[in-house]
Amino acid sequence: ADVHKFVRDVTEALGHAPRFVAEPKIDGLALNLRYEYGVLVLAATRGDGRTGEEVTENARMIEDIPSELAGGLAEIPVLEIRGEAYLPKARFEEINAELVAKGERPFANPRNAAAGSVRQKDPAITKARGVRFFAYAVGAGAEQAAASQSELLRRLREAGFATQRWELADDAEALLSIYRRWHEERAGFAYEIDGVVYKVDAFADQRALGETVHHPRWAIAHKFPAEQATTIVRRIVWQVGRTGAITPVAEMDPVRLAGVTVSRATLHNPDQIRRLGVREGARVVVQRAGDVIPEVVSVLDPGDRPLPEVPTHCPVCGARVERLPDEAVPRCTGGLSCPAQLAERIKHFASRDAMDIEGLGAKLVEKLVEEGLVRSVADVFRLPWEQMLTWEGFGKKKVDNLKRAVEAAKARPWARFLYALGIRHVGRATAERIASHFPSWEAFARQMQAAAEAADRLEQGGLDAELEALGLDGGRFPNARKEPVRWAVDVVGKRGEAAVARARGELKTLLETVAALMAIEDVGPEVAASIIEFFREPHNRETLR
Repeated sequence: ADVHKFVRDVTEALGHAPRFVAEPKIDGLALNLRYEYGVLVLAATRGDGRTGEEVTENARMIEDIPSELAGGLAEIPVLEIRGEAYLPKARFEEINAELVAKGERPFANPRNAAAGSVRQKDPAITKARGVRFFAYAVGAGAEQAAASQSELLRRLREAGFATQRWELADDAEALLSIYRRWHEERAGFAYEIDGVVYKVDAFADQRALGETVHHPRWAIAHKFPAEQATTIVRRIVWQVGRTGAITPVAEMDPVRLAGVTVSRATLHNPDQIRRLGVREGARVVVQRAGDVIPEVVSVLDPGDRPLPEVPTHCPVCGARVERLPDEAVPRCTGGLSCPAQLAERIKHFASRDAMDIEGLGAKLVEKLVEEGLVRSVADVFRLPWEQMLTWEGFGKKKVDNLKRAVEAAKARPWARFLYALGIRHVGRATAERIASHFPSWEAFARQMQAAAEAADRLEQGGLDAELEALGLDGGRFPNARKEPVRWAVDVVGKRGEAAVARARGELKTLLETVAALMAIEDVGPEVAASIIEFFREPHNRETLR
């Protein structure tokens, strides 16, 4: 962050030198709380900025969130409090130790733990997890609440909220002095912070400065550099993800990084291994990128062992591994026949942002896959209920709850289903945009299926006459039969509506579908190609039946 530029810009825009407030930047779960005449009536996660998740009963379990406000803020008709739910570092370590002792997967970081704890269906779990909350801003009701950020923080504390430490500053050097001091004191904070936020103090000045599409002009975040540590790589393993990507992972002597014990770090891809010279036995520097994902960033002593070989066959299913010329990561070609891909895809399918099937957690998914009881995501809707009743720890109540969760998933919006399928490059926001452009899942699937079948025919040479009739590039299409979907995306990208208008028959269906997808916001060539290629895979077609 260019702090001097920030101070200079706001001073020039206002025509006077403002006072600033510095607050620690906490990495938790953003919550909005609505109070009506001092009584808590609604709590919701921030979500995507427009739509969040209602968590009122869970919020009532957090000791730092008062059900009724004290003092003058209680008299405001509608008051929206903004803040951050978080887990103290000590409590985070305790929760992870409890999960490991039960054979469950620990949380990757305190933010994920806080988010998972607040979004529990059972508010008692939120209470037991010991989630805390800091209030730091006001939305609706701000003009009645205070005239400045510093006054607001005092009034929030008087009303019954916990607030972070904060300091006032008059210039850039004072702000940087606070930054340096808090960076040195970072380890002593009871919770994770990853930087400092500087805000213009007076709300009148904030309103005068306004906001851009992306951020307020009156505030700036100054992040701490990623924390680093030195350790020894003991083993390099190859991990298979749900899309088949095979990623090298370093297993290391445990080290502490930003309040978390780290024993595994990503090596990203084979090129990164060669570039850094990482091998088993090497002494390396590891950091948490963005204070979330541990990664190896340099080698201090490579040792004398050879570099690891890239596997030619999947370490899980034995299928052939391929690496496309334009991709850095090798991929397993086993598809859903690969247990690793199947398990990861089902975990993704059942996850909260996808089909939200509570109770279908990682351990259960792995057991179902290992025992051959689920062979596709479709099998999630026909689980072996009677057999599960015979398993240790699976009583009638637990199985009945899972049954209800599976039934409830059938009513999810189809954008969630599209995202749940795990198509490469299709995130939740992209899936929602696509869903808004088609009347139903059935209509979308029909069009994608027709385009996929046209691509198959093109590859097999069945559309040669239609290719000739299209008349582009003298009728010569060296890539049309080799990579039909990539060719179609390229033609639409370069020729647009002109190519679609001239096409006939099944070729027109393919080009129209590509054009329709690429016309949607954030759906570029890669996303369009991924979707149609997904529908070309026979096992995916079978699953969707």
